[in-house]
Amino acid sequence: RTNAEDQKESDIVRDLKFLIQTWEKIRKEYQTAQKQEKIYEDLDISFRVVRDHLDSSVESVLVNNEAAQKKLYKFIKTIAPEHSQKVMFYKEPPDLFTKFNVPEQIEESLKKKVQLKSGGSIIVESTEAMTVVDVNTGRYSGKSTMEATILKTNLEAADEVVRQLRLRNIGGLIVIDFIDMAETANKQKLYKFFERALKEHDKFQSVVLKVSEFGLLQMTRKRSGKTLVQELTQNCHCCHGLGFAKSPKTQCYNLLNKLKDSIESNNLKGALTFGINPIVFDFMTNKEYNAILELEKQYKIKITFLSLKEMALDQFTLEQKK
Repeated sequence: RTNAEDQKESDIVRDLKFLIQTWEKIRKEYQTAQKQEKIYEDLDISFRVVRDHLDSSVESVLVNNEAAQKKLYKFIKTIAPEHSQKVMFYKEPPDLFTKFNVPEQIEESLKKKVQLKSGGSIIVESTEAMTVVDVNTGRYSGKSTMEATILKTNLEAADEVVRQLRLRNIGGLIVIDFIDMAETANKQKLYKFFERALKEHDKFQSVVLKVSEFGLLQMTRKRSGKTLVQELTQNCHCCHGLGFAKSPKTQCYNLLNKLKDSIESNNLKGALTFGINPIVFDFMTNKEYNAILELEKQYKIKITFLSLKEMALDQFTLEQKK
């Protein structure tokens, strides 16, 4: 419904015919399908991209595989014949991704901070509940008043936020903390600009509320699969997705407690070998040497510390010498 707004009747009819053909094919397959047999599968990713994004705003579709290019051409000839001539075979070198700096752009899209041309920046942070975008003025000052400078930065940020939502495939509840403006008219101008930018450049359904007294703009955007971060990354093995790791000091105390618990629960005696990360090893042997002596005295044991590079900050090994 949202995507159909302002579209030509012929485009809607063509899309409807394609969907009906797909549905009829599913029904036909269903009639003869065996138990647990797959009767329908969504298109290959290249076909899905073309289906969802190919319109008059796209200048060309470059494919670096001749066979795939022919298949795409045939597919587009069926669903959107007026765009079929846009599908072109790309001959390497350089590599297609290299030519258009795709790896670098992906790296930029995974960073929290995005620089604006004016010198300002936006910070994008996502949680389970929502995504928060913070807008900062940076070093830009300009020749006009502070209010005009802030409005200019906010408008530039609004345009970039729309772009980042698409690139990162962010959906759900989104809160944007724009730089606070004193004039109500400027808040209204920012709201209208942002709403128009979404309508013109983002195909996914969204609902936007007006800028609040605190300069916050709340919106929802339709979810569509995994975000870019979820697709391309995994939780850090050190911080386990928290975004921070415990300091060597904190890890030292945690490991000393674990060492004490292991000694008591296993009734360890005699000489022990305690292997830990080199960073924790340095802190423990230099700053907590007296605590180690107290531990040896309390349990009547002798502890030899090993610095092991393969150990994470929170890992340890404990062996009793025979």
